[in-house]
Amino acid sequence: MLKRIFVLLPLLLTSSLALAESGENTEAVAEIPLTADAQVFSRYDDDFPAILTFFSQLSEAEIKSFYNDQLGQPTSEKTVYGRLELKYAWDEKSYRVIIDSLQENHREVDVLVSQ
Repeated sequence: MLKRIFVLLPLLLTSSLALAESGENTEAVAEIPLTADAQVFSRYDDDFPAILTFFSQLSEAEIKSFYNDQLGQPTSEKTVYGRLELKYAWDEKSYRVIIDSLQENHREVDVLVSQ
């Protein structure tokens, strides 16, 4: 997880600076469903690709079921390096949901949305 934070850190800092410099309130370019217990870690949804990262205490199966209910059946599903990756096509956009393994009573969930 530490490696992932260092990889995302430049993206997070660049996006934060851009928002601070513009001084504007921007609207989300895509609706990104969140589980009821989601603790949002980062949200960059004012431009594509929209990225949302949150933590949840739900099981992998519960998170998958939630996104199936919200976005329909996945167009693809695979496990890569212990992470479940689900791809959806919904509302003329592509959604990629990555569910990490359980770590200290929670799972990291990354949702990426592109046109």
